[in-house]
Amino acid sequence: MKSKFPVYLLVLSLALNAGVLGTLAYKHFLAPPLAPHTCPFNGSDQHLYQTLGLTSEQLEAIKPMAGSFHAELIGLQASAGEQRDILLGLMEQTALDVQAIKEANSELMARQARMQNAVMGHLLGMKRILDPAQQKVFFQLMRQTMLMNR
Repeated sequence: MKSKFPVYLLVLSLALNAGVLGTLAYKHFLAPPLAPHTCPFNGSDQHLYQTLGLTSEQLEAIKPMAGSFHAELIGLQASAGEQRDILLGLMEQTALDVQAIKEANSELMARQARMQNAVMGHLLGMKRILDPAQQKVFFQLMRQTMLMNR
């Protein structure tokens, strides 16, 4: 009886290890990814529109505006990303060209400012379409979104 105890202990240990490894493998390879952060402006975000209680007229006014805003923002984000790559490339060189680095940084800041202006313009456009009660809800949702992304 005493000689079987180490065998049982080994089997139990192997079973626990297999369970832990199986769980880790599932979470890493098979588990569905977490939903990406949804932008409150997203034209396909029906939940936001339901939360705001939009009328059909408001919805018809917002959808094209949201679509063009997202298309513009995607382009601006890609442009800023390209400029970041250029800036990093200049900074990683052995012989630094400080003037070129400053110019690339200034261009990156200008592209980021264009993104911020696009966001502000979109927010103001949304505000013009919403009634005061909807505006209050909308900006509360915006604050929550910004706090989550800090």
